[in-house]
This record gives sequence, structure tokens and C-alpha cells, in this order.
Amino acid sequence: MKITTALAVIGTAFFVAWTRYRLQVWEHAIHELQGDLLRSPAIDVSKPQQSWDDLPIVVQRYFSEAIHLPAGTEIRSVRFSQIGTFQTHPSNAWTSFTAEQLISANPPGFVWDASVAMFPYFNRWPLIQVCDAWDKGKASVKVALMNVWEVPVIPRMEDKERKIRFDKELELGEAMRWLAEAFLVPTSLLPSEGLVVWLPVILQDGRSSPDQAMLHLQDSFQLPEARLVVTFDEVTKMPIRVDG
Repeated sequence: MKITTALAVIGTAFFVAWTRYRLQVWEHAIHELQGDLLRSPAIDVSKPQQSWDDLPIVVQRYFSEAIHLPAGTEIRSVRFSQIGTFQTHPSNAWTSFTAEQLISANPPGFVWDASVAMFPYFNRWPLIQVCDAWDKGKASVKVALMNVWEVPVIPRMEDKERKIRFDKELELGEAMRWLAEAFLVPTSLLPSEGLVVWLPVILQDGRSSPDQAMLHLQDSFQLPEARLVVTFDEVTKMPIRVDG
């Protein structure tokens, strides 16, 4: 009995120590991703595709309301924490999560580091670590069960053309996420930054929509499908909905 108890204690201690070590490895990898993103050179936009006068009126009103900074002030990045619930599929129950996110304005990119509960009614344990990142136009996704066992989420593909298509779809998804969240760094969406292009949404009668605009990445990203329709509130001028 004493031997069994001792082995159980030793096994538990080893598991706790190993879990802490793996968490440190995970956190180090996240810090490396964040550092790489912040050290990446900004995209040269000496010749933006648009000027202020090219913007749809609804977008001009949004910027006039959202940005009140001294001339020449630039926001390079923003960090924030999240607490909420997460749903992997419409038919699944919501589970709790916490996350830390870094969004870079230029170069555009983000690193999202989350701890997601595996089961709806157990918020603290067991957890799944999830890292979702986009940097230099490349996407990366990592998942680890209980900080210990890294789970492959990107399937291995022998077919080269299929892998290229898969990687492109993944990069498109991450680019769409950056576009949707870039409103947290509104200066990144200005025409002077040269990262995005704003176009009017044309209604059936040929007029421009008074409360919507099309937002998409500029041509050099080679992701023409990365575009969103943004709906703005008539009173506050702020975006209230984005549709891919």
C-alpha cells in the first residue's frame, strides 16, 4: 500500500511538473511569434492605391468620428485580453475561454493565444491551448491538450496542389480575421497606410449605399477574396456588422 501511494504521489508530481514545463515551452513559442510580428518590417506604401477623396462618404464619416489623434501619430499595435464563451460548431454547446491577443497594424498580422475549456461545465480543467496567428501573409495554427500534448490540426498532404490550395484557404481565413479586427486599430484602415481599399456598395437602383462599404486587402497581398461588407451605424458612424 505504501509503495502504491508513493508511486501515485511521484506520478502526480511528475505530471504537474511536466505540465508546467510544457506550458513554459508554449508561452515561449507565443512570445517568439509576437516578437517576430513586431520586428517584421512595415509594408512600403509610398504610393497608396487610394486617397481620402476616393473613400465612400460613409467611410469618411467613420474615420472623422473614430480617429482623434495629433497629426503624424501612428498606432503600431494593440494588446488586449478576452474572456467569453466559444462554440466550435452550431450544434455544440458553448464553452468558456480566456485569451490574449496582439494585433499589428503595419505589417498587418495578429497572434491569438487562448485557453479553451474542453467541456461546457468545467471552466478551469481540462483546457485546450489554441494559438492562431497571421504574419507576413502566412497563417499558423497550433493546438495543445492540457498544455502537454500538441495536436496536429493541419493534415499532411502528399498532393502538392491540394496542399497549396489548403494553405491558401487558411491564409485567406486569417486575412479575413485581421480585416474584421483591424477596426481595433483604425489607423491601419486609412488610405494613407496603403493596406486596404474601400469601395462603395452599389444598390439595385445604382446609388451607393448610405451605410455600407466594401473593405478588402490591397492587391499586393494576392488575396482578392479577402473582402468584407461593413455596415455602419447611422447615428454613431461606427461599424456594427461585418459580413464576409
